[in-house]
Amino acid sequence: MKRLHHGGVKHSCFTLIELLVVIAIIAILAAILLPALNSARERGRAASCISNLKQLGNAVQFYADANDDFLPASQGPNGGSPIWYQCLTQIIYPGNGINDGGGVFVCPSCPYDMPDGTAPRHSYGYNSSCYQYNATSGANYELRFKEYRKITKIVRATERPLIVDFFWFDRPDNNRFTWFGSGDFFDETDNRFNRMNWHNKSTNMLSPAGNVFSDKATKTQYPLGRVEFYYDTW
Repeated sequence: MKRLHHGGVKHSCFTLIELLVVIAIIAILAAILLPALNSARERGRAASCISNLKQLGNAVQFYADANDDFLPASQGPNGGSPIWYQCLTQIIYPGNGINDGGGVFVCPSCPYDMPDGTAPRHSYGYNSSCYQYNATSGANYELRFKEYRKITKIVRATERPLIVDFFWFDRPDNNRFTWFGSGDFFDETDNRFNRMNWHNKSTNMLSPAGNVFSDKATKTQYPLGRVEFYYDTW
């Protein structure tokens, strides 16, 4: 630091090298702190997501209590209403339209918009093996997709995914599905992997039993027998 004298008054000023050193130190500190801040912010979003799923879980339980233990269907006959979120909307937001969405139906970490640039109104996926009427192919598809499911009959109900962080961002139109299948639990080389695992490469999941947990959604972690709600397997 140089000291300059003007008319008997001393003035202090930094040299260019000193200024560059200060800037370099600030840049290094920012590089160290920003990832930690981003991680902390994501943990906060993940906590909000868990809260959303718990509220959805309460609504699922309320629905099951009123319907002889049956879970909401992923979709109705011929692929129409009632879709799962329409059933839960009437419980959580009884004054809203059944397709309004928003609120607890949107994960705060969902990184995608709709094709028209609007924010998604639903960014959680529901297990398609909870009665998907228009499924017409695959081994034992009648058993896998065309049965309504009871909470009380699902094997190891605390460990299976019912509602998860899932958004079909790569579908080209505005009909981006709000249900998932076992094929969506793929490895990182498949584009489907990017439809979930938003929370520091993990996915928040609600089980049919109502507990929420975080896990990495991969085919290895979640083979078909664990994802789909067979009554007599896994």
